[in-house]
Amino acid sequence: MTGSVVTADEFWGGFHYLRPGAADMRGVIIIKVRNDRIVESRFYLEEVEGASIPNPMPGVPGKPTGSRLPPAR
Repeated sequence: MTGSVVTADEFWGGFHYLRPGAADMRGVIIIKVRNDRIVESRFYLEEVEGASIPNPMPGVPGKPTGSRLPPAR
């Protein structure tokens, strides 16, 4: 997590997610809480263009490079 903000019922977290051999993703996750339960979460993550992290376990297949996530709704 690269940063966060908490309001009365929401948590906003900035994330940098690295999965060796598969993805370098960055973005924001917004989580809404009511009565100590998560009632909604929204993920706004995108793959960093041109980034490729070497796979430390070459025999284990990763996600093909160049694939894209579907657009956020």
